[in-house]
Amino acid sequence: MAASDFSDEHRFLNLRTSLGTDKVLVLGYRAKESVSSLFEYSIDLACARGDLPKLDSIIGEKATLTINAQEDQASQFGAKRFVNGIINNISELGRLVITENQTEFDFVKLQITLVPCLWPLNLGSSFRIFQDKTIPDIIEIILKENGVAGFKTSFRATYKKVSYSVQFGESDFSYLSRLMESCGIYYYFEHSQENHTVVFCDEKSTHTYLPSTHNLPLITESQLSGRELGITKWRDQRTWTTSRYTSASYNFEAPNTELAGSLDTTVAIGEGGKTEIYDYFDGMTVRKDIDDVNKIRMEAIEAGSRRVLLGSKCTHLQAGFVFTLSNHYRADQNGDYLILGIEEECRNGGYGVFGIDNEVSFESSASCMSSKIQFREALKTKKPKVYGVQTATVVGPENEEIYTDKYGRIKVQFHWDREGQKNENSSCWMRVSQSVASNLFGAQFLPRTGQEVLVAFLNGDPDYPIVSGAIYNAQKMPPYPLPVNKTRSGLKTRSSKDGGVDNANELYFEDKKGEEEVYFQAEKDFLRQVKHDDQLVVGNDQNIEI
Repeated sequence: MAASDFSDEHRFLNLRTSLGTDKVLVLGYRAKESVSSLFEYSIDLACARGDLPKLDSIIGEKATLTINAQEDQASQFGAKRFVNGIINNISELGRLVITENQTEFDFVKLQITLVPCLWPLNLGSSFRIFQDKTIPDIIEIILKENGVAGFKTSFRATYKKVSYSVQFGESDFSYLSRLMESCGIYYYFEHSQENHTVVFCDEKSTHTYLPSTHNLPLITESQLSGRELGITKWRDQRTWTTSRYTSASYNFEAPNTELAGSLDTTVAIGEGGKTEIYDYFDGMTVRKDIDDVNKIRMEAIEAGSRRVLLGSKCTHLQAGFVFTLSNHYRADQNGDYLILGIEEECRNGGYGVFGIDNEVSFESSASCMSSKIQFREALKTKKPKVYGVQTATVVGPENEEIYTDKYGRIKVQFHWDREGQKNENSSCWMRVSQSVASNLFGAQFLPRTGQEVLVAFLNGDPDYPIVSGAIYNAQKMPPYPLPVNKTRSGLKTRSSKDGGVDNANELYFEDKKGEEEVYFQAEKDFLRQVKHDDQLVVGNDQNIEI
């Protein structure tokens, strides 16, 4: 039988794809969707053999699942709901022959998975540097690079520019996730018949009521047979949580200033003394940075202190939206709740080829929290660590041989950075390790542009590099040819700017047995100052030429 011999016009579930209408029958689906996560709808389908598409042809295509498509069971299941996404997986499960009303239908059973527009951001990874951008700026840049147009932002906080942030071998999705988690931004999805939209936000006032019925009573056992729309299961759950969050940092530009602070919870759950999370962060410069981090992290802790798990047959529950609970036997439980996540399973009792569904089975469970409490995502996305050191090339403005600031910092071009222009904008300023460094005394040797240096990272953090040394390469060879001069040690500088190989101040020690020598050269002037005695002992000749 061809697809034209059946219709999904009156079915509880239908699916619209680029294949057109009445091409597939939806047999059921399983779904997971939650705030700050990628939703996944696994949909079982029956497709007439004559209409079976090439599986590759619909990967990446948009599709819309409609739940309770005709709203003829609204009193039992709620209003019609759309789930729009892109198909990232399709499986052919085998032949399915259906006989209905003495008519035989020859189908192939398929299973597809619908995911959001953010899902492809997992498919690649990159190394790159963002400088002087806010985190909302970085979100927008990466989404536009990936062709994600369906997003909107609702931010209440003011975000300062991040001077230096490295995407270090991560997918775009992982990188954005950890940035958002660090500053308190989270997201959810809005669905329509044609599209879905990512809503990025940072404040609880952004969340709106469910687009259809949002007043949901708790239904008692005696009411279940009446199919009243509402909540059938309600489990209020409290968790013992940390009572204090403390963070600290260090700012080398104000080394004697203590950067540390604590914030105590306002949600007192658990007894037995104070519990504390103490965390250390590189890169904070003022006390407000500490206070902001403490506030966001404590809000994440408090958001996890009380969760409600519920069961329902409502088809219109959606993560990121608010509903109102009523009819609870404890009045303090009634009120507004933010839905954090849902899990659903729906099955048709029969195939309903002629558009007449048998008994529909639909179950939904959800987790939620009081909408009065600010939701924050926990730090669940790990930031990459850099193990060991890397090498990089010293850079600066064109024709500048020595490029530095008052702290003796330099800039580099990492070998993995394909976007850097090998100039003064290629990296942040990096401090340079010296053999001695104190107040107006110590060593001072600055790597010059074009030289290769070793770069370490504070606590393995790619955002906080520090230059730990310099190394030779095939273009920058040692000053004394090797291995013939293997007994020679020393230091040879180069006149700047535009000095040649013979323009140098130099001090070397020759340790070859019988040819020992200390050699010193001043390229121009030699100033010798002795503040007390000066003694010269010559064991043989002394020659002075002027």
